[in-house]
Amino acid sequence: SRGKGWGVRVRCPEVDRWGNVVVNGGCLGFAYGLLVLLIGKDALPNSELFPVLLIWLVSTVFGEVAGVLRLPKLVGMLLGGLMLRNIPRVIDSLDRNWSNTIRATGLAIILMRGGLGLDIGAFRAVGWATLRLTVLPGISETLAVALAGRGILGLPWDYAFLMGFIVAAVSPAVVVGGMFQLRKEGYGVAKGIPSIIVAAASFDDVVAITGYTITSGIAYSRGSLVWNTLHGPVNVLVGAIAGFLCGVVLWATKVWDSSFRRQFLFISTGLASMYGALRLDATGASAIWCLVMGATANYGWSKGIFLRISSGPSKNHAAEIELTLGVVWRLIVEPLLFGLIGAAVNFHVISASVIPKAIAIIIIGVCVRVPVAFLSVFGSTLNLKERAFVGLAWIGKATVQAALASEPYNLAQMQFMGDEARTEDSLAILTVAVFSILITAPVGMFFIQHFGTRWLEKTTDTEGSVSGHPAEDEFMAHRDSIRESIDVVSGKIATFVTEGSRISRDPSSQALPRDSFGFSPREPEVQSGTSTSPDTHC
Repeated sequence: SRGKGWGVRVRCPEVDRWGNVVVNGGCLGFAYGLLVLLIGKDALPNSELFPVLLIWLVSTVFGEVAGVLRLPKLVGMLLGGLMLRNIPRVIDSLDRNWSNTIRATGLAIILMRGGLGLDIGAFRAVGWATLRLTVLPGISETLAVALAGRGILGLPWDYAFLMGFIVAAVSPAVVVGGMFQLRKEGYGVAKGIPSIIVAAASFDDVVAITGYTITSGIAYSRGSLVWNTLHGPVNVLVGAIAGFLCGVVLWATKVWDSSFRRQFLFISTGLASMYGALRLDATGASAIWCLVMGATANYGWSKGIFLRISSGPSKNHAAEIELTLGVVWRLIVEPLLFGLIGAAVNFHVISASVIPKAIAIIIIGVCVRVPVAFLSVFGSTLNLKERAFVGLAWIGKATVQAALASEPYNLAQMQFMGDEARTEDSLAILTVAVFSILITAPVGMFFIQHFGTRWLEKTTDTEGSVSGHPAEDEFMAHRDSIRESIDVVSGKIATFVTEGSRISRDPSSQALPRDSFGFSPREPEVQSGTSTSPDTHC
């Protein structure tokens, strides 16, 4: 109450985690109802679009539930798709063109974001330890998984190495989130451990995708032996040259002088390269294209290269695009991609004997990767516990596996129709990749959260954003700013209601003049050195 009058402020009860799941689920249901009203029967069951919508809806809900249970959301999304596939006649009408397009979109966004997050300067700053951590654990796990796939599953060598490169990639979606929280709390900051791990995570994916591109060129080519051998390296070279040229074109910020133009050109070019690769069977080239284009554009924007066509150095250009891609990824593409990878696993088709073999291969790969990662950071200033933490934190898998795991199976279905051996081998690769996500993503997150606060030294200093993507911090700042604005406006509205009630009860009181929104006009600006009440301005 204020003065002679009284007023009532209505407060919404705090919503707990399960309440958030219910509220978000209701919002998703409302969005689906709106879509039905918008496009009609194409969004109803038995249409081509309905399985896609159902996978997105269920994966999003399962992801929220996983978040409440303190598991990575992507694990819940994957389990949602897995459940839908193994319920008869629910998503049997899923069109292959839809799934291929969604996977291509997801891979393009992953690689464009990865390219924008590659900071060559930061990589040089943290030294040789990052280079060793980038190359040695991934290559070692690739070899171990390939040998295990050859010995345990009987895969041919080309498919064995395809599986090795797919499984060996570390997921920034798992590693970066955990390291960002540790950095925020000050753990490992003094020795730059978050920077080492995050910088190496981005480059680790580059190594894995490049290796996959070269190996897939050998595995799926039908020409001569010379062409089969050169097909992969040629894809990498063509993709790198095209991506570099597109990145250089994007340096002309005097031409692309608005955020919309830069975002439209960057994103549309990356998606066009990936969709074109679907038709030309050159996914490897488009993957390197997106990655190199992002890295090249970010480098030119941050340095302000070619001042005649550039408006000067700026780190905001990459942050703006990363922010847009991040929103699209989180709201739409991530639940669709992980839901689809789960929906690709049909337990009625996969032999039951493959699952324990797949788990054994994953364990072998992790058992090789962890000690190699531990040894990779020798020669740095890290102590024994910190080296052990780097090794244990360096196992989480998710994004690259979700984007690439089903590609061997799709290619076997399209290019080698009726070849049962290739179909079985590609299903085995898919099974290993899916279980690698289910096992290593939550375990890797647990290691980061549990051992990071125990084995890393805590300091009060903080370093720059370790997310690998500067827009993460920008997004958080925008969110906090929006919340503060809402609090201010809510307070002003409550004050207006209170004063209105007082005036209505006390007609003799004099009300201040109000503008059309019900707020008092601003007081005159105060001179420097004088004080003013914090409630003076809105």
